[in-house]
Amino acid sequence: MVGFRHDWMTNIDNMQKEMGRLLEYLGSSKPPVGRFDPETWEPAVDVYQTEKDIVVQVEIPGLTAEDINVMIEGTTLTIKGERQDVHTERKKNYCQMEIRRGGFERFISLPTTVDPDKTKAYYKDGILEIVLAKMQRQHTPKVRIKI
Repeated sequence: MVGFRHDWMTNIDNMQKEMGRLLEYLGSSKPPVGRFDPETWEPAVDVYQTEKDIVVQVEIPGLTAEDINVMIEGTTLTIKGERQDVHTERKKNYCQMEIRRGGFERFISLPTTVDPDKTKAYYKDGILEIVLAKMQRQHTPKVRIKI
């Protein structure tokens, strides 16, 4: 007959606790800033709405307005561009490198349809702000039906 080892059960219990802590840590940590594709990255985005507009703010410093392409298709807003590397005559030997360079693309699902003709965009100090006018719904008259 095989004897039951008490320390084996303790090891399983400890492993279960460690897995619980790991899953809790992963669930509460901030998602990665970029995608896993080293060629692209995603800028940080805030989206909020007012009574008449949806406002999207995108953090993309180091670009000019001409470097940014904004498109609307249905309820999806797409922002594309590319942040170039700053070329200098100096030889670079990085000690730390965190600024993402290269192409970026961000797809944002809008909460409602918008009127592309009434869209305005502003780019200042590395923040792109896009103000999208909500599409005005046609009001249907109320009709009473006698039963």
